[in-house]
Amino acid sequence: MAFIGNSVSYLMPVLAFVVAFEVFSRYILDKPTIWAYDTSLFIFGYIAALGGAYAQQQRAHINVDILYNKVSARTKSIFNLFSFALAMFFMVIVCKMSIGKFEEALEFNYRRQSEWGSSYASLLVNDGNR
Repeated sequence: MAFIGNSVSYLMPVLAFVVAFEVFSRYILDKPTIWAYDTSLFIFGYIAALGGAYAQQQRAHINVDILYNKVSARTKSIFNLFSFALAMFFMVIVCKMSIGKFEEALEFNYRRQSEWGSSYASLLVNDGNR
């Protein structure tokens, strides 16, 4: 697990350099790059996903336990069940909306806001054998 935490921490200066280089290139040299946006987006996604998971594993997230620490174990269990149910409800809503947006992207052939400009439909692999 140390590798994941370290890789995330090492990528923070890389992300800062990529963004700073793009700002310098765009505004000082007047020659923006075509790769910095996507690179910074992917690096930040990696940092956010793995950094959040690592913090959760290490129990490093900030909690507000003013009420939680003052109640019995049974009430804590009820709080936990309520939190879990609320999180699952939220995930169901996000999944339903994501599926709708995915279908809309396929219907209207939306493209990513990237220099590569690949169609979302190209993400579906269809080799004709199915």
